[in-house]
Amino acid sequence: MVKNLHGGVWLELKKKPACDRPIDVLEAPKLLYLPLVQHKGEPCRLKVKVGEYVRLAQPLAVAGEGISCSLHSPVSGTIAEISEYNMPTGGICPMVTVENDGRDTVYEKKKNENIDSLSAEKITALIKNAAISSVGGLNEPLWNRLEAMAEDGVKSLVINAVETEPYICSSQKLISENPDEVAKGLRMMLRCTGAVRALLAISDDIDKTIMYDMLESARLEGIELRLVHIHQKYPSGYEHYLHEHIFGKIARKSPDEAKAGYIYAEECINVYRAAVYNFPQISRVITVAGDAVGNPQNIEVRLGTPVKTVLEHCGLIFDPERIVLGSAMRGVAITDLSTPITKQVTAVLAFVSKIGNRLRPLCINCGKCVRVCPEGLMPNYIAMRAVVADIEACKSLKIDNCIECGSCAYICPGHMPLVELIKNIKKAGLYDGNSLE
Repeated sequence: MVKNLHGGVWLELKKKPACDRPIDVLEAPKLLYLPLVQHKGEPCRLKVKVGEYVRLAQPLAVAGEGISCSLHSPVSGTIAEISEYNMPTGGICPMVTVENDGRDTVYEKKKNENIDSLSAEKITALIKNAAISSVGGLNEPLWNRLEAMAEDGVKSLVINAVETEPYICSSQKLISENPDEVAKGLRMMLRCTGAVRALLAISDDIDKTIMYDMLESARLEGIELRLVHIHQKYPSGYEHYLHEHIFGKIARKSPDEAKAGYIYAEECINVYRAAVYNFPQISRVITVAGDAVGNPQNIEVRLGTPVKTVLEHCGLIFDPERIVLGSAMRGVAITDLSTPITKQVTAVLAFVSKIGNRLRPLCINCGKCVRVCPEGLMPNYIAMRAVVADIEACKSLKIDNCIECGSCAYICPGHMPLVELIKNIKKAGLYDGNSLE
């Protein structure tokens, strides 16, 4: 067992209802809405026009110059509209609406019969053509991450399945239900990064027996996969904390041996499908849960599916007052149920009541936010300076070290919107700090 995280909070995880159900596949709706901005980096360039017929997995937009990612059609059908989309995180981008014909006519059918013969460069090229985006809130093109790992000379690849936020359990479900595809994708990623070791990091609330099939599948692929248990204290799953937990002593003694890259189960599956079938990323496995959801579960959803369709599939037992895209701690609240699922969405959570709207926010200087901050910051003072846009004070309080994990806002008895205040000052362009979003 690795050492405990400094700061952070213990959360009620509420994963069991979704974990007890197998991953479901949601049928594609009649209309799918596909924003062109679904990754970090240069925006992709539109390749289709209104009225054009497109096939399943056909490129709708191609990658721009530099770090970029293409976008493919998740169904076959007709381009019904090209419009502007107001992104939940702010900003406007073009959006393509595809009218599904229900046939799933495939654009191209290719298969690599011998994936063992694929070179590292060929695997990376296939990943780039498949437009696979990184999981875990990073949202950058996966090919770029893997190239960076290869250039850094990583020794180990760590599959990050440490899900310490409430409800979300898609990684452990993918690993337990698709161990062969995860193992084969892992082998491809080891080859294209040059890493020689593989680890699987899971939170200690997971029954390790469900990981035995994964360990056996890895062994059959010639991979000695080491299982690492991590405390379920939030936010232990963040990569730089995870790295310190696993490699802390090694890093101090031999920095080169501690070089590691972090990947996710869904990435492994997408890489396997790209390598074998030349198939792009056109879907995401998301967790749908919350106290307003009747049947919490993990479902595979085509990109562009409206949130309303997702919630109707899982069933609402109450009218939700708050719907969140992403995690309960760091997700984005939405009011428009036509908002589509994109490559960036990890979960859809629906709650009966809003949090923190019953009392007027008030800082009582209790210091709880300071005690739980994993970065050792003083969130209360940062937020106070952010309110008055005191940039120099924010810098002196090391706002750039804030990872916006939400632990401070969660623990605050005065319901202070601490993270929101910090995010707002960054979004306003007043401060060019770092964020893991």
